[in-house]
Amino acid sequence: MRKLAFSLSVVLLFLTVACGFSAGAASNEPPGNLKSKAIYLYNLDTDTLVYEKNCQQIIYPASLTKIMSTIVALENVKDLDAETVTAEPRMFDEFKGINISNAGIEIGETLTIRQLLHCMMIQSANEAANMVAYYVGGGDREKFIEMMNQKAEEIGTANTHFVNPHGLHDLKHYTTAEDMFKITKYAMSVPGFMELATKTSYELPATNKSGPRTLFTTNLMTVENSVYYYPYAKGIKTGTTDEAGRCLISTAKNGGFSYLLVVMGAPYTDDEGKILNNQAFIESKKIYKWAFETFTIKSIVKPDATIGEIKVNLSQDKDHVLLSPKEEFTALIPNDIDPSSVQKIQDVPESIDAPVQKGQVVGTLTMMLAGKEIGTVQLVAAEDVERSQMLYIMDFIQSVLHSLWFKIAVCVIAALVILYIVLILVNRSRRKKRRVIKHRKF
Repeated sequence: MRKLAFSLSVVLLFLTVACGFSAGAASNEPPGNLKSKAIYLYNLDTDTLVYEKNCQQIIYPASLTKIMSTIVALENVKDLDAETVTAEPRMFDEFKGINISNAGIEIGETLTIRQLLHCMMIQSANEAANMVAYYVGGGDREKFIEMMNQKAEEIGTANTHFVNPHGLHDLKHYTTAEDMFKITKYAMSVPGFMELATKTSYELPATNKSGPRTLFTTNLMTVENSVYYYPYAKGIKTGTTDEAGRCLISTAKNGGFSYLLVVMGAPYTDDEGKILNNQAFIESKKIYKWAFETFTIKSIVKPDATIGEIKVNLSQDKDHVLLSPKEEFTALIPNDIDPSSVQKIQDVPESIDAPVQKGQVVGTLTMMLAGKEIGTVQLVAAEDVERSQMLYIMDFIQSVLHSLWFKIAVCVIAALVILYIVLILVNRSRRKKRRVIKHRKF
């Protein structure tokens, strides 16, 4: 059974601070001067963090928030097609006078939960997010927001707090790139989520207030006629506000490798104030191309390899036993790194006692690259070693003779013997005195 590296094997070459690492200068970091405030690139095949920048910096999520809203809805609505919501004025009040992403839903219009989730995830419709929140919260949007925060805590986020279901700016509505990665990775496991998150368009049927309409994705990396198009990218969600900048969470698969990428806080303008093309798309594409061109999964050790030996006691046939990895260990490392350059450190006892069975766990083997650990695998005996009964008995006797309890027993016995001798001598002395006294009486 293959064991993939659950460790930060790639970034070991150049990352050292935030989240345990930082984007320091190195030949294997992404090309160009990435301007996004926070980045988190993760290889899904090996569960490996490949690159990060400011992954624990507090940042605003904008419409990436809708990923969490969709999670809560999918896990709490029994029938997405049968349960419906009718738009009420209170669901639109906070949007008056501002320009927001929407699906053109009108007050009094009724849509199913499934339709609303498509509006949220594809066209980033804010009014749809409010409609879902009021419905799932039983008419109380605040209850839905509590559910969002509770779910974030369950997922394991450390620096996330939501105050609305859509992501419009609020100082108390924040997260980190690392937390958004955790939320998205969890969302990908929720049935139905990826179907919503990877569509580029959706035909919304006619409703009681509108004829049929087509929703189009806001993620232009997945649109073929877009200048941002990247054929290997799918989903997941965009987010944009003045305060948050441009944000994008996406996945990409190419050549058997799959990545999940969080890019947050990409700038609107350059240093001179010139309006830029969407840097979240541009930088995501750069990062993906770099990852696919730079890294590969390589075998570091194989189970049939011999990794040293260890002394064996109580055997007449062998005085050492060969050691092998229990399973293959692979890691995602740069193409130009030879697996033989990975340092292998054994942690085994000085010796073991026979009998030894092939496959018996003896210790561990830790792999180090550029001075940092990339993973550990168990070391096992590569052969059987029988025990000599005579040596075992002799060793047992010797161990008994050298044991603390034996020494205590000897001391106790010696003390009893001495006491016995003393008692005999005392008793003899008393008898002698009695004989002397008796002789004098006569």
